[in-house]
Amino acid sequence: MKLLPRLYYEKLTGNYICITNQQSWIKEIPTKEHDMVVYDALKSLNTGAVDYIQLGWNYAPYEHEFLTGHCTGIHLETREPIFKYTEEEQEQLQEIKTREQLTNDMKSMQQQVSALGKVIVQSKLKEGEPA
Repeated sequence: MKLLPRLYYEKLTGNYICITNQQSWIKEIPTKEHDMVVYDALKSLNTGAVDYIQLGWNYAPYEHEFLTGHCTGIHLETREPIFKYTEEEQEQLQEIKTREQLTNDMKSMQQQVSALGKVIVQSKLKEGEPA
């Protein structure tokens, strides 16, 4: 069983507290109460005053944001992390997102070209021309 990271924050303010570790193999998932004892940032806080967002492996779906920016808190209505970036970090994040979009666009175009090629071959076969 995998232990996925948790992003802890203050319930009233949304202020960031800490992120727990991720591990690839554990026997059982620790409870919030366990985290409150293990992590120094949580030890002095009241269990009822904090909450967490369960993140995916490698902080998904925010892996790029955590790599390039700093989490400062949680938007209390949407429960989405809020990130702060230096100008350089913002440029890095934009570059990563642009690269991902270009990759997706290229895959889509390759599929369209492949489909068009099949249509052309079928059309030639119907006309009796060799493919």
